[in-house]
This record gives sequence, C-alpha cells and structure tokens, in this order.
Amino acid sequence: MCEPTTDNSGTAPCAEHDDVVTQLELDLVARMQRHLVARDLWMTT
Repeated sequence: MCEPTTDNSGTAPCAEHDDVVTQLELDLVARMQRHLVARDLWMTT
C-alpha cells in the first residue's frame, strides 16, 4: 500500500501499480464466479 499523495505533476506515484492489482483481482473474481457457476450446474444436473 502507498500513500495517495501527488507530486508536482499531479499524478499519484503508484496509480499504475494499483491498476495492475485491480485487474488481477477482477480476473480472479471472474474465474471464481465461473467456477461456482460450473459447480452449480454440475450439482443441479
């Protein structure tokens, strides 16, 4: 984690890092959701 401070250019120092982490989290959540859906279909058939 890093402080949401801005430098003279007005950009957060770790915005890109946060974007990467967010993308990884979204990918993981999507994979888990697909897994749960597949399991539910398996259980109901």
